[in-house]
Amino acid sequence: MNNKKQAKSQLRSLLERYEKNRDEIMNKKNKYTEADARREFIDPFLEIFGWDISNKAGKSLSDSDVVTENMINKREKPDYLLRRNGSTFYTVEAEKPEKDIHKDLQPSTQVLRYGWSANNKIGLLFNFETFQIFQTYKKPDLTKPNKPWKSLEYTEFIANFDLLWKFLSVENVYNGTTDKAINKITPRTATKTSLDNYFLGELDNWRQMIGQDLVNSRDKKKYTDSKGNFKALNDDTQTFLNQIIFLRFAEDNQLEQHDQNELDYIFENSSSFSKKLNDLDKKYNSGIFEKSNIGDLLSPDTISTISESLYYPRSSYNFAVIDLGILGKIYEQFLQHELVYDADTNTVKLVDTPQAAIKAVVSTPIELTRLITRKALSKKLSNIQSIDQLLKLRIADISAGSGVFLVSAYDLLISKAIDLLHLRRGAENIEASLQIKKQLISQVLFGADIDYHASQITKFSLALRLLHGESPERFRGQLPIIPSLDKNIKSQNSLISKDDISNLLRKRPELLNDLSDDEIDVINPNSGDLQHFDVILGNPPYLNTEEMIASSKLEFELYKSKFSSAYKQFDKYYLFLEQMLSQLKPDGTGTFITPNKFVSIGAGTKLREVLLNHISSMIDFGATQLFSGKDTYVAIITVSQEKYTKLQYAEARSLNEAISPNFIELDTHEMVDENSNWLLTNNKETLELYKKTKDFPRITDGFSVHVGVQTSRTSVYLIKNKELLNSSNDEIIRFKKHNKIWNIEKSITKPFFKNINHKGTYYAQPETDSIIIFPYTNNGKLISSEKLQKDFPLCWNYLNFYKKELLPKNLGGKRDVRPKPNFNEWYVYGRSHGLTGWDKEKLIVGVMSNKPSTAYDSNHMLLASGGTAGYIPIFQGTSDYALEYAEAWMNYPAIDEMFKMLSTSFRGGYWTHGEDMLALVPFLTIDKDDPKQVKLYEDIVKYIKRINSSSNKSTVDILVSTVNNMLNELVKLRIG
Repeated sequence: MNNKKQAKSQLRSLLERYEKNRDEIMNKKNKYTEADARREFIDPFLEIFGWDISNKAGKSLSDSDVVTENMINKREKPDYLLRRNGSTFYTVEAEKPEKDIHKDLQPSTQVLRYGWSANNKIGLLFNFETFQIFQTYKKPDLTKPNKPWKSLEYTEFIANFDLLWKFLSVENVYNGTTDKAINKITPRTATKTSLDNYFLGELDNWRQMIGQDLVNSRDKKKYTDSKGNFKALNDDTQTFLNQIIFLRFAEDNQLEQHDQNELDYIFENSSSFSKKLNDLDKKYNSGIFEKSNIGDLLSPDTISTISESLYYPRSSYNFAVIDLGILGKIYEQFLQHELVYDADTNTVKLVDTPQAAIKAVVSTPIELTRLITRKALSKKLSNIQSIDQLLKLRIADISAGSGVFLVSAYDLLISKAIDLLHLRRGAENIEASLQIKKQLISQVLFGADIDYHASQITKFSLALRLLHGESPERFRGQLPIIPSLDKNIKSQNSLISKDDISNLLRKRPELLNDLSDDEIDVINPNSGDLQHFDVILGNPPYLNTEEMIASSKLEFELYKSKFSSAYKQFDKYYLFLEQMLSQLKPDGTGTFITPNKFVSIGAGTKLREVLLNHISSMIDFGATQLFSGKDTYVAIITVSQEKYTKLQYAEARSLNEAISPNFIELDTHEMVDENSNWLLTNNKETLELYKKTKDFPRITDGFSVHVGVQTSRTSVYLIKNKELLNSSNDEIIRFKKHNKIWNIEKSITKPFFKNINHKGTYYAQPETDSIIIFPYTNNGKLISSEKLQKDFPLCWNYLNFYKKELLPKNLGGKRDVRPKPNFNEWYVYGRSHGLTGWDKEKLIVGVMSNKPSTAYDSNHMLLASGGTAGYIPIFQGTSDYALEYAEAWMNYPAIDEMFKMLSTSFRGGYWTHGEDMLALVPFLTIDKDDPKQVKLYEDIVKYIKRINSSSNKSTVDILVSTVNNMLNELVKLRIG
């Protein structure tokens, strides 16, 4: 791959060649074609920026960086798909140089349609004479001119090379630089008009129209039962939508060809509608057209509206470009709603499903889906030597959703089949036979989901994927085209069987009261005859204990009775990890993406016991956010029935890093601490230091970890520095709050440190950023109302002004105060802890930080209790080690790495330094009989005192480096 300098030089050479031949190229008489331009200039141009046009790397079709459209038998598809991790990053439309793409709007219209259909924010148009970048995040508006975001003539390429490199170089596309550049020019509201959101909105509108027609044209009892269920209505509506989407997909992929639009052909004569669908059912045998009479029940207006919405010019959908992963993502959101019929108003409306009302589904990003699938299948596929072996594989997703992982697995299987059959020719791939493709989706791939509609969409998605790349001439003698998927794609609960329910009811007959037909429908138990698989993969549901109980109390009890990982406040993904392990063949492997917090929380104790000897690798994304709109901290975990003594562990800050993770090997038994937590880090030195100091005292053993104050009404008690006004009386504090000027007695206030936004301190005396009204004596007793009125009348007036805000709940107010105060103690703090001990020096530790966060405070400031958002005070306690030495140790880089190892990650790359972590981190004591250690200790204290008193950053930096070097030496002397 070229570096930037080499690429610029090569582009100059290419431009010189183009300039030299430009007159001949632009001469119409020479009939210089688009194919010529692609071969001579556009392909080389893209290769300069690192795009592997001819697939010299020999990647599989599913992984190749570039997919080119056949230049002779061109379909309605982009000329180039530039891809990252198997997902389309750019669509590129190519033209011959002679065409004036400034005036001819047809090419730019294609770019806008292709880019939008691919769910990309950017699309490219190029004839080498001109290079144009279009923003494609919203549905094309054909009533407006197609203006590019950037248009460059070939003479401007070198002057704008930095821009071209930023947007086009493979290096920048993969390292995220291009994403940042695209996001910078894309409005924040872009997602509202993106393909996935727009299409989902249309699907929702259509199904309401269809549902309304169905209840109007049939006996309403067919769609409404005594229990208020509307399953038949939703089944028929989804069936019809699947039918028309399938037909549009087949049409844009040229599998169905008529002289008119396919839907017009199907619907033009209502009397022949059912017959046409019966013919399609015989042809495809997918179950999609089995119910052939639904369209007969719909009004002409509904059919016309839907049909027009799916075709150009009203529609910009191109189903040859829409990625099936995107379609799966759309359908996952589609499944979060269902139709209900309101008899009072005779209307059909959409409501959240019971499951969605508990917790919304967050779709797995397409690139992540493909990365997980490659991780899950690569080892198995590398050992396959024949088509017969390939067809004997058994691959499953036991929480399949819309089937995105199974579709991704199919892509890899097809690529392997092409390699085995030697059908790959450079960048070109010849399709495997239809028979092999049918066997792959019906014999190799298995899926299960508790939601019936999800399983139907999985079948639908696999049927569409089977047809991708097919042509009508390959169907001859192959009818029906699509095999039945009823035996391998099922609607059932992968976790609970009918026998599980029977066994629990025998043990606990009182649960019979929770058993009902509706409850059984919700649980949807499997038959108990579960298969075992070579590979299991996917993204199981994440539901906490409360959410599971809200879904089904009986199901929750079943989980607790069956799974050893169902411990304390367990999450549903625990159970899927355990179930996955039990359904693997002896040599099988399972790969899930799940939250990573189970490695260090109490509820994960039993799950860690289940997985410890069976986990082979873990790619930990830490605080990196991969799921849009949802804070989720995840890892890719691979397990098997085989027992392991080593774990391959890697930290990844991006999907790109996860493609080629930098694994280190951890001993599975040594990585377990005394609390059964897993000590996971990519820094072996940190782990070694922790092991060698495991018998040392903890920080909390000798030092006193205090609790901050909690007022439960900070807005009243706290006076920020910026609210303070000049006062002529040193005993009076003057301030402005809520547009009113106040005076209060200074002696009833204390200095306070809030400063939460700065997330840490690190060797800097924190400056008081506010003062707090403290209506207590030094020994923590509340000052009586009588004394307040007498000795602090100004403060008493101020508090009374806000009495309504301060009034506790037990006295008729809204403030949460515990314990409940008497009627004349309404101004007490919200909690009674942390009221004493502030009249001495201490350390202040920033709880949430991504760097060392301990500072020395000699100003006796109060702090607030703030969970992960605040600060912790540490006082001398019983330790005979100086606070300054503790400060140095807690700011020591190796120890901060230890905090990171023991903690869980949070958004922004932060980890916690909270009290629970302080109780785990060892404290390095010294051998007081060793003069070298004593001297180092004394020097460290001396240097820290100098650091704490210095305001010069350069001086502090030098001294901190010196202290860390002394700690390095002390660690070697103490533990080797």
